[in-house]
Amino acid sequence: MSEGTRLQPLTVDFSSLDSKQKLYLAKLLNDKISQIIWVFCEINKIPVLIKLLTADSSFSFDELNDWYVNIVDVLERLYKTDVSFKNLAAAPPWKKIKILHGHEEEILNDKTFMTKHKKHYSEIERRWILAGKPETISTYQIYAWAESIEQKLSSYRNEVEVLQNKQKQFSLDPDEVLFTIKYDSIRGMLSVNGVLIQKVHIDSVLDKFMSKAQKNPTKRTRVEGSKPNLSKTIGNIKMPKLLKDLFFEGRSKKSCILNLTITRGRLLESGASSGEIQDLLQRYPSQFC
Repeated sequence: MSEGTRLQPLTVDFSSLDSKQKLYLAKLLNDKISQIIWVFCEINKIPVLIKLLTADSSFSFDELNDWYVNIVDVLERLYKTDVSFKNLAAAPPWKKIKILHGHEEEILNDKTFMTKHKKHYSEIERRWILAGKPETISTYQIYAWAESIEQKLSSYRNEVEVLQNKQKQFSLDPDEVLFTIKYDSIRGMLSVNGVLIQKVHIDSVLDKFMSKAQKNPTKRTRVEGSKPNLSKTIGNIKMPKLLKDLFFEGRSKKSCILNLTITRGRLLESGASSGEIQDLLQRYPSQFC
């Protein structure tokens, strides 16, 4: 990363700000530090992160570290310019250190550091509220700087959410049966998870196939007749293509393999996303199996 792409510390003259402006700036900087700490704490809760990190994403996290360091630098300078900040409840906990060092994670939720940070932040917020919650800073550089931080933090929050979803996906049981297909040959009712899919005509191609195939699941079943078109018949079933392809494998005009169940693992292997699986479960709730 070139120096030109790094977020540079503010060069604002704090002596030109009144006490309310300084309180607002202190709260703004505290907010950003808290958000950055939150992002890294969330990352620390994801053991699989290290395996998922690429060189590019490590590069990006280094940039977020630089922002953390620069915000801390500005906050320290702000505190030093106003004697009123020297009477805070706890000594400033800020340290100019990298939050991550390569693939080694520092303990961000260290009790001493976080306790000091919370006390410090609470005191700033208390004074900010007493001052009437002022938002009187109009310095363009400060707003542009904060907006740039917010945009990047938003992208990191999204990245963390994606990683958390992947972790949840990996931690779920791949052998869990999510969908079951059943055929009532007496009433001619084809259902998935107890939800009626289609009313089947007795002695039709589908009726003959389902009656025979569900007795021999996972094995190729043939349908006898003059000119049966099993593939077309199955294709006309009003069922999501994803489920249809997994329930009815290797379709041809006269034969097919019927799978009575579909596991989470098979869905994921077929390329289904967690969102798609949830949508299907809403249509065919698994508790009705």
